[in-house]
Amino acid sequence: MRRLASLTAVLVTLTPALAWGDWEYAQWGMSPAQVAQASGGAVKVLPPAERKKHPAFNSETAAAGTYTEGQLRLSLSFSFDLKSGGLTCVILTGLGPSQNELLKQSFIRRLGRPESTGGLAEAGMETLAWTKTDEIGLTLMEHDPSFATQCKPGNVPPIE
Repeated sequence: MRRLASLTAVLVTLTPALAWGDWEYAQWGMSPAQVAQASGGAVKVLPPAERKKHPAFNSETAAAGTYTEGQLRLSLSFSFDLKSGGLTCVILTGLGPSQNELLKQSFIRRLGRPESTGGLAEAGMETLAWTKTDEIGLTLMEHDPSFATQCKPGNVPPIE
């Protein structure tokens, strides 16, 4: 039994550092105010006039901010369920094509190898996806800012 517990502890340690299931300081179901507070000032609640509703996804973008990880700089937006008000998706956008490789390496470091890859090479687009914990997609664009979505399982991301 001790051997099994030790083996389990080793396997958990070897798992990628972040299997996500929420995003950084934000947890599924949080309100916009809770996400802003948890961010330590990096995210602000959007005033009603600046919010974008996504009726097809039963959500609205109600908070936005920035995220820095070493040299990686991202713009963030957070989507919340229109009925419950709880967080359902995080949209991360690179600040230009020069950030693409940093963004890709950050995701691979955190999540391991993608479960699926694709894209349109002739259009300069590469896609990577992970679905073990959340619905996570990364789209790398050769000439435009790349973006990623991480959503609570069962939520389709509103692409802006």
